[in-house]
Amino acid sequence: GIVNESALLRLASAQRSEEISVLAGRSGNIARIADRRYLPDLYITRSRLSAAFHRFMQGKSQVFALLGDAGMGKTNFLCRTAEELGRESPVFFYQGVELGAGLSPALSRDLRGLVGSLPFEEAVQRMTRAVEDTRHSIFVFVDGLNECVTRRGTLREDLNYLIGLTAGTPWRFVVSCRNLDWEFWSRNDNNTLSRLGRPVFSDEDSPIGSGTAADAFDEAEYRNAWEKYKAAFKLHPELSPGMARLCHEPFMLRLVAEVYQGEKPLPDDIEPYALFERYLYEKFPSSVRHLAARRFLFWIGRQMLTHGVPYVHISDLSSNDLSIYHRMLDEKIIVCRRGWHIQFHFELFLEFVLAALTISSVAESASTDSRFAALLALADNGLGNRFGGLESVLLIWKDDAELVSKVLAALIQRGDQWKAVVCSIIRKLGDAAPNIGHVIAALAQDPNPVIRQFLAKSVHTHQRSRGIEMALEMMGNEHSWESRETAATIIGNSPTAFRP
Repeated sequence: GIVNESALLRLASAQRSEEISVLAGRSGNIARIADRRYLPDLYITRSRLSAAFHRFMQGKSQVFALLGDAGMGKTNFLCRTAEELGRESPVFFYQGVELGAGLSPALSRDLRGLVGSLPFEEAVQRMTRAVEDTRHSIFVFVDGLNECVTRRGTLREDLNYLIGLTAGTPWRFVVSCRNLDWEFWSRNDNNTLSRLGRPVFSDEDSPIGSGTAADAFDEAEYRNAWEKYKAAFKLHPELSPGMARLCHEPFMLRLVAEVYQGEKPLPDDIEPYALFERYLYEKFPSSVRHLAARRFLFWIGRQMLTHGVPYVHISDLSSNDLSIYHRMLDEKIIVCRRGWHIQFHFELFLEFVLAALTISSVAESASTDSRFAALLALADNGLGNRFGGLESVLLIWKDDAELVSKVLAALIQRGDQWKAVVCSIIRKLGDAAPNIGHVIAALAQDPNPVIRQFLAKSVHTHQRSRGIEMALEMMGNEHSWESRETAATIIGNSPTAFRP
């Protein structure tokens, strides 16, 4: 067929709309938002992220990487940005979970309507020529690289190939990924930056020194979100300080809105794990149904832990599970991909289940040693989501200072990904962090500069006064140059009021 920008725009628009419609859901029932990954009717503008993307658009970087914890609004930002950008430029949109065979085969399939059976590299050249006389680029969005759980190496290799193939052309890539998984995608096996990692637009607020950080709502975004959700769900007008802190996280606000809609009394405070339990009670209010749902979710979690993969094969279901399985599908707590992979709809749901399994494996009055053993057993598992699950449990048990210190000290012996987990936990513990100076001191002199940068961001964000104190201690000549560099980064990133 004829390949020009108009034809390319139409093709990309159809592909993108179909992909995003899956994330937005086909139901208009606003009261059920937790089963929809993209909420166009409740979208909250993220000013800092929009400004960072604008700078990316004005520059020459080939890749924009949005990095953050689960539930921070990465999917919503990518969907809205792709829709807005697609009004004038060709924008293709993909979900990482569907790209086990690679991105090139998916693009090749979607371009076939314009270029027929042309070899892929020649098809890319045709697309490039179609826009080279305009000021537009061709954009490829990939949401959730970390959600690719089968043949991850294949997708990483293919992304590097595509970045190299399109270098110096109008092709640009926009991806999202969890912080803890970005190291895998942005680096080669020898720890050097990969073709994907090198051309990434870097924002100064990124917690790991590259990409752009997707964090909780800032105050203006939170106020806007709360007013919008309060009106849509008839929420109780007042929030306690503890609930307000929780609702600064986009996904937690979504759960709160669905659980407490209709002016139900709001608690003064609730842990994310307990909020998920309440969510299950809302979905399965009868005790019999709730027990069946909990048993089924625990069974799925155990299967995933046993096999080390975040899905269960549908053939493993027993006939007794079919009723609750279909109810879980209806409520979008789980999804069935490709007709046989049963997965949790949201990664956070899986991590809450992993947390529940770990906590239930020890007695309520268990000793620190018993809890420590349970957490190390989870860390030893091959399931990728064990990182988030362990983080959830440790934050629940954060009042056990000896446990926190002991676990963090053990985890930093396990490699860079676990060191990144420890940095994330330090950031989330904030003022509740116990005496973990020995852990921070060890990470401050880590040979990997990415870990040192992540630590510096984590320490100064929520422990500024303590972070400055630690930084000053590390500035002495008796400390390594890595420690002094980390200390300087902590001080440099801190508000003027905290600088010596």
